[in-house]
Amino acid sequence: MPRRSIHPLALATGFASILRDRRFIAPMLLALCTQVGLLAWVSNSAFTLVRGLGVSTLAYGGMFALVMLGQISGAWFSSRR
Repeated sequence: MPRRSIHPLALATGFASILRDRRFIAPMLLALCTQVGLLAWVSNSAFTLVRGLGVSTLAYGGMFALVMLGQISGAWFSSRR
């Protein structure tokens, strides 16, 4: 299989063609929402749980580890066929 060009115009054209395909939009939005949710958890959870709700730092570390373990496990399992 020949390699494709990495020229910016070729990349933009390829990306635009993907965005025009209606079958791509729903899975892309699902993946986007998942990543946005994870980013929101990572950026706000320590402040909200430890300072706002009084969760101990040790308990917070366990909660954070479970979320990250879920993220890593999901990526690993989805890569298996």
